Amino acid sequence: MFASQLLLVALAPLAQTSTPSLQLIADTTNGLVDPISMASIPGDDRLFLVEREGQVRVLRNGVIEPALFLDFPAPLALTVSTGLRAVAFHPSYASNGFVYCWYDAPSTSGAIVDAVLGRMTRSASQPGSLDPASLVEILRAPQANYGHACGSLEFGRDGYLYVLLGDGGNPGDPGCNSQDPSTLMGSLMRIDVDSAFPYAVPADNPFVGDPAIRDEIWHRGFRHPWKWSFDRVTGDLWIADVGQATREEIDFVPAGVGGLNFGWKVMEGTACFNASGCAAGVAPCGDASYTPPLYEYDHSLGCSITGGFVYRGSDLPHLRGHYVYADFCSGRVWSFRRGPGGQIEAFTERTAQFQPASGGHLSAPVAFGEDGFGELYLIDYADKELYRLGRDEDVTSYCVAAPNAAGQAGARATATGSTSLAANDLSFRVDGLPPASFGLYFYGSEVTNVRSGNGYLCVGGGLFRLPVAQSNASGVLTLNVDSSVPPMAAGAGEVSVGTTWAFQCWYRDVGGPLGQPYNFSDALSVQFRP
Repeated sequence: MFASQLLLVALAPLAQTSTPSLQLIADTTNGLVDPISMASIPGDDRLFLVEREGQVRVLRNGVIEPALFLDFPAPLALTVSTGLRAVAFHPSYASNGFVYCWYDAPSTSGAIVDAVLGRMTRSASQPGSLDPASLVEILRAPQANYGHACGSLEFGRDGYLYVLLGDGGNPGDPGCNSQDPSTLMGSLMRIDVDSAFPYAVPADNPFVGDPAIRDEIWHRGFRHPWKWSFDRVTGDLWIADVGQATREEIDFVPAGVGGLNFGWKVMEGTACFNASGCAAGVAPCGDASYTPPLYEYDHSLGCSITGGFVYRGSDLPHLRGHYVYADFCSGRVWSFRRGPGGQIEAFTERTAQFQPASGGHLSAPVAFGEDGFGELYLIDYADKELYRLGRDEDVTSYCVAAPNAAGQAGARATATGSTSLAANDLSFRVDGLPPASFGLYFYGSEVTNVRSGNGYLCVGGGLFRLPVAQSNASGVLTLNVDSSVPPMAAGAGEVSVGTTWAFQCWYRDVGGPLGQPYNFSDALSVQFRP
């Protein structure tokens, strides 16, 4: 049906590389209650799990220790989106024992809620925990509503503490807090917690000496940058700002650069939002004073970005230097690398790979975490589960799932079971098909990428068909692969131990966007094992 088109493209052998999978580390059965973020100490084998209701638990060697590191000693303003948000260890924690806490507290000024930065100290009598009597307040910022105080707290390589605060929480930022330089809302603060108490302002902060803008501000123009991080190798700053109506964005700032304005609420990503409520001097949409995002996506792919990290671990060498992030609403996961000219390189959807190795699906990725050695962890908020991004050399997703008659996301393929030929329990699933649509998996020994039908043909070489199936009313097609019968068991399509094959689903797509009667899912590269 499409073999003639293979002559038009050059075919390449399949790459055999380590690809990520999610390994379940902890859930509610072994201690987790309401995890919301993570923290670590470089070179330390502990991962600190922050829970919204005020507890910090310690994960060591894959086991949650029974003793709490912190049971927060002060009242928290607890709602579904507020509480203890994040902790950060002072770079000299080993000697001074300081830990900084970012949390929501009942307001002392009549506001809806206050975002508070506090400091605690390691207990002298129980050094595996913090002294509950040591809490001191460093900074307090009244908020217009719940929810946008963000969920990360980090020290930079310069030794200063960075604190990011959203626009106050009201939909659409009606007061234009994000463009009001007299408030800390909508800004990233950079403060010196060593030179004075409660803090000092670094002399090289970009707005020091300007009476119209707060000295603490390092960058501004944010809505709700829920998760952000520093690249532990370069010091570059990556900020994922949750959008309002149409856009999710990733902002990038080279190490040491300050004074940028990312445009909210005048702009949402590269789109115009509105300037209602803003002062007369606020720059209009599209003004050169606004810094555009490095990358953005619309709400056909999700509705709430969860920022991650530039991977710097050792388990997945091919992923080093790639920024990994997700969307809380759709459960989808992606990665890419920023090229030397600022271009996006090696953009890859990794949703199929970021499924629990134990089965099931990633539901609501709320936070990534980095351990003391650069390995990545992920919290699924819906199921209160902690996962580690681990090595899996069997299945990798590639190619693009084009829009179809069912929607913009296209048809996405995943695999469950194992790639063991002895077990013979591999199963393919495709989501996002038109309901009651006939489809079939086929496979080949090479990869390609050529327009065909409404989508992209991404499997080359000699092609071998598997049985026809039909999607259900939800647009899901499943196929249990039987490697013990032809074509997989004999002949040119025989699958043997150590071989790698590419699999893709062809399906009927009447009414698709290009007017053709068929389409394709994305593709899976599968390496088979004994």
